[in-house]
Amino acid sequence: MNTEARTEHDRLLVPVDPASDHIRGTRSAGAAEVVIYGDYLCPFCRRLMVVMKQLLEIFNGRIGYVFRHFPNEAAHPGATLAARAAEAAGAQGYFWEMHDKLYETEPPLPQAQILGFARNLDLDFEQFEHDLEKAELLERVEQDIHEGRRNGVTGTPTIFINGMRYDGAWDLYSMIEVLERPLGVRVRHSARAFANLPASGGLVLLLAAAAALICANSGLAPYYHLLTESEFEIGPPGHSLSLTVGDWMSEGLLAIFFVLLGLGIRREITDGTLTTVRAAVLPIIAAIGGVLAPAAVYLAINRGPSSAGWPVPTATDIA
Repeated sequence: MNTEARTEHDRLLVPVDPASDHIRGTRSAGAAEVVIYGDYLCPFCRRLMVVMKQLLEIFNGRIGYVFRHFPNEAAHPGATLAARAAEAAGAQGYFWEMHDKLYETEPPLPQAQILGFARNLDLDFEQFEHDLEKAELLERVEQDIHEGRRNGVTGTPTIFINGMRYDGAWDLYSMIEVLERPLGVRVRHSARAFANLPASGGLVLLLAAAAALICANSGLAPYYHLLTESEFEIGPPGHSLSLTVGDWMSEGLLAIFFVLLGLGIRREITDGTLTTVRAAVLPIIAAIGGVLAPAAVYLAINRGPSSAGWPVPTATDIA
């Protein structure tokens, strides 16, 4: 994928600024730069932070780690307080000490416990308490959230490596691979970025449907029907399951499709863009419309005895 074909969400829109960003490690021309939008109470972030510590040790002097706040208060109550605490400690030069303590401690993190962390650090505790309530700190956190949303961040952790969004696995070896072999990873990144687009599945389905129509209505039709009507068998002799290739595609792959769809919806409801009722209202209305609109169109065209067929175009499964 060329540069012009990338969406704005693939790129880090707000470049790293040493004057305002929190940076750990080395930031130089030859060093890799990892920007993470994180939530101190997010379980996925907590696992990633273990990997980041290992990466900083392995790439000693060759990696810079930048943390930006993206607390999801609806999914993780108290996440905004933790972000403000890190900023209050950062005002006295102890951001990373508080950052590490917050991630190392199992949630929930009540205010009394966070104040205890501050007491154990070599900082002015009264100043910390005062800074914790300052509106400027909350504005700093909200600015990160606003910039993250503008950059397509909907959940945590969201990672940008060398200014480009990383959608790969978060384990140590996958991260080492992307940091050590940037050229090869760019190709995989492009494919993953396309797969991560909300419309990618629909585009693939449309292309597949168009290809099938062309094959079925051209000189390739005999070969197309020969392929789709061929028998394919799975299982031991005498107890195998035999279906045509067309049936395997329509039944087997469709089942996988709905499993992946269900997992995606579950992710959005628990830790994504549908964690609040307000955010979920529009998709719910769209789903209801997806059920009722085809039936209404059918009934408008087909009246009389054929009107009984209105359930046929009503796709409750997709909705």
